[in-house]
Amino acid sequence: MNELKNILTEDKNYFIYVITPQNYSDDEKKVNEELKNLNGNITWRYNNLAGAKIGDILIVKCGKDNRKCIKNNECEKLEPGIYIIGEIEEIDEKNEQITFKVIQNFYGNLPKDDEILKIINNSCAPRGRGLFKLKDNKRFLELLFENIKINILSNLLKKNYQLILQGPPGTGKTRFAKILALSLIGETIGASASNDKIKNLLKEHNDQIKLIQFHPSYSYEDFVRGIVVKGEGEKLKYVVEDKILAEIAKEALDNPDKNYILIIDEINRANLSSVLGELIYALEYRDEPVNSMYEKDSSREIILPKNLYIIGTMNTADRSIGHIDYAIRRRFVFESLYPNKNILNETSKNLFEKIEEIFDKYIAPEFNKDDVLIGHSYFITESSEDLKENLEYKIKPLLIEYVRDGILKPEAENIIKNLTI
Repeated sequence: MNELKNILTEDKNYFIYVITPQNYSDDEKKVNEELKNLNGNITWRYNNLAGAKIGDILIVKCGKDNRKCIKNNECEKLEPGIYIIGEIEEIDEKNEQITFKVIQNFYGNLPKDDEILKIINNSCAPRGRGLFKLKDNKRFLELLFENIKINILSNLLKKNYQLILQGPPGTGKTRFAKILALSLIGETIGASASNDKIKNLLKEHNDQIKLIQFHPSYSYEDFVRGIVVKGEGEKLKYVVEDKILAEIAKEALDNPDKNYILIIDEINRANLSSVLGELIYALEYRDEPVNSMYEKDSSREIILPKNLYIIGTMNTADRSIGHIDYAIRRRFVFESLYPNKNILNETSKNLFEKIEEIFDKYIAPEFNKDDVLIGHSYFITESSEDLKENLEYKIKPLLIEYVRDGILKPEAENIIKNLTI
């Protein structure tokens, strides 16, 4: 993705190329396959050049009338979305043809992001065809790269089964974990999805997606399998029960055509070696039975199937909690999420930059700013009054705690206390 970021920079001109099947195929049955496989240099007709020049970037999207053009049942509907991004290499104004080199073919791989589609639609004329200049390069690129990240990490999870999202507090790790989980069951929502939309989808799919939060006293008996005491009249009965991991593993094993996801918030707050026990082996060797220390229904076997995925979140700023040991670490892939001030409004961004300056000047030498700088979530509010409230009752107390923990030097304390919007 870094290579793509080097090409798709904010200072370039971006044009939306609205296409219909007639642009590129005379055979409606080939529409989807042709789009999926487009690469290299492509020459298409255009209706309106809109000032585009050689070197500008094309964002190829489907026109709304495409569905009317596809009449047979063998061809899928072409849903609205970004398909291809390319760089213009040649323009033939006489024959109204444009040649571009495909930089990235996203057909069928990018989430349908509501805000991206809104930016695109606001840039295009109603029922228009041809080229239209993009109106918001900055926001478009931010969302594009976030959605590419969703696609990359989703594919990574499919190959590795376990992923940890790590970063300082307030960087949206849990939210991102939920979006990733939804993508694995086919709900490809974009990075800009509302919290209500995410919440409703999780509720709809609560049989396939489970979320728990670890804490320091969490144990194997809380997470995998353990003995519980049950009352039967005046007698007590000791019963072996499966806990959340064994339960979801069995559900996944019984339904191999569905994906199941377990989100573990604050995964490093518990002693993972103790909590996972023998299932450390099962994380790596999927579909192989391992023997639990507890027997249930005349069997000790537990299997973690290949359609069960685990997403953890980890706070890199909290030194009071344990680090993940190497044996467990090598069974996970890791992705870091950092604060993003570019998504903030001007007032929030100014406050963020004041705090960032405190870190630049007063961070203790043994700490990395990327691991501890508080995230953008603290600054996203509906009003300046809400931002003031966050500053006084959330941000300042956290930063003072950073001073107490030695993350920030003592000289920062008075500056923190005097922070204003």
